Amino acid sequence: DAMFRAGSHLLTMQPTVALGYRSGLAHSQHDGQALEEGDSLFIELSGNYRHYSAPLMYTATIGPVSDERNEFHDVSRRVVDTIIEHARPGVPACDLASKACQVLRPIEDRIQPFHYIFGYSVGISFPPHWLEESGFHIRATNPEPLQEGMVFHLPLIMRLLGRYGAGTSRTIEISATGVRILTADPTLSLDVRCGLEHI
Repeated sequence: DAMFRAGSHLLTMQPTVALGYRSGLAHSQHDGQALEEGDSLFIELSGNYRHYSAPLMYTATIGPVSDERNEFHDVSRRVVDTIIEHARPGVPACDLASKACQVLRPIEDRIQPFHYIFGYSVGISFPPHWLEESGFHIRATNPEPLQEGMVFHLPLIMRLLGRYGAGTSRTIEISATGVRILTADPTLSLDVRCGLEHI
């Protein structure tokens, strides 16, 4: 409802809402269960304007948050921040992935599975998904440089398989001088979010 009221033309993909153990399963959906204390909630969605999408993922926990979930979320945010800090036209995608891996290292042996795709390209999209078919990913095996105008979703959710997911994402555009953030972090204060361009 909020996306359509804000001007979204269509849903390229249905919003994903996964609760509890399903938040630890990629591309899982709700099964009608009620929220309970300690549950993790995973949401992935995107508004769509003239066939351009800007995906956003985030997680929340009902009630007190464990130290491990806080740590996973913190690492997720720091990986995103690292990519935003270093992404520029001409920087090889593999160099960004290497910097992201350094931030990920303290929890790397505990998250499972992790895809090591720190960003995938999005552009003009049509149902059933918002992926751009260029195959350009921010990952260790891609030596190609970033170019001005490229748009990436940074899907940094850390999962314990079948237990829970914790983290966040952003959609960014590579600009001449660095990065333009297209999606706001829903966990930031309203004052901070108002300073960001977002869909």
